[in-house]
Amino acid sequence: MSYGRRNTIILLLFFLLILGSGYGYIHFFQKAEIETLQNRQTVLQGTFDQMSLVVETYPLFESALLQSEAFLNNYDKHLFPTHNPDQIYRYLNELNSQWPRIDFNFNFADSTTHDQYGIVQTTLDGTGSWRGVYGFINRMENSRPVQRVRDVQITPSNTPGEYGNVSFTLTLQSYYERRTSLRTDWETLTVGMSTPDQFHNPFFPLIREVGDNEQELPDVENSQLLGIGSSRIYLRDQNGELIRLSLNDQVWLGRLIAIDVRQGTAHFRLNKGGLIEDVILEVEK
Repeated sequence: MSYGRRNTIILLLFFLLILGSGYGYIHFFQKAEIETLQNRQTVLQGTFDQMSLVVETYPLFESALLQSEAFLNNYDKHLFPTHNPDQIYRYLNELNSQWPRIDFNFNFADSTTHDQYGIVQTTLDGTGSWRGVYGFINRMENSRPVQRVRDVQITPSNTPGEYGNVSFTLTLQSYYERRTSLRTDWETLTVGMSTPDQFHNPFFPLIREVGDNEQELPDVENSQLLGIGSSRIYLRDQNGELIRLSLNDQVWLGRLIAIDVRQGTAHFRLNKGGLIEDVILEVEK
């Protein structure tokens, strides 16, 4: 065998050895690594596609979020941020700070939970003027927190001089937020609401008991008209004393409303527990 042919065979064997070694290294060692890198590339590509979608849709979500926040912040009603009865009682005291105030007892009953909100149920009982009770209930139902007044019982006072007062018992349901992302600060819940200036008191009795004449005012039905002038009259009252009265002066149960010098009469208007009567006295001749 010639020297050139031998060298050619040696080079060919060496080349086959290198080729086999490279193939073996790639097939047995790098193939698994290549598959791992390909899988990672697939995962990263998916993540990249998701991030690209988020970037594209972010302005739309941001706009929707701002609109939702503006809607909630400007909404007339909100839920309490907590179910703590002490905080609810503190808030009711703030509503009761407006005149006329009432006296009430706050009693916790129970607390129930629902999917996105809960309800704290309490009972309130107390006394006060009808104007004060009406204003307090009006402020509770129309202030910003969602509160529901149920089972109201109102009893009017039958004590003379206190006919405008009532006692009351009611059940109050206070709604609170269970989702922390939508909770409202306590400072934003206080809304000043006033009581209407004029309204009818349906519990004020039309016919009332007449009390005693403790101030010893002139009782015109048991008095005598002795003299009369253009702007004053002279009476002998129920105690036999001489009394001088001018127009609009107070007598028991009423006032002097008119004087007629020509007729020699004095006109009184009396309120006998809701019954209005006119009494006319003539000068005795």
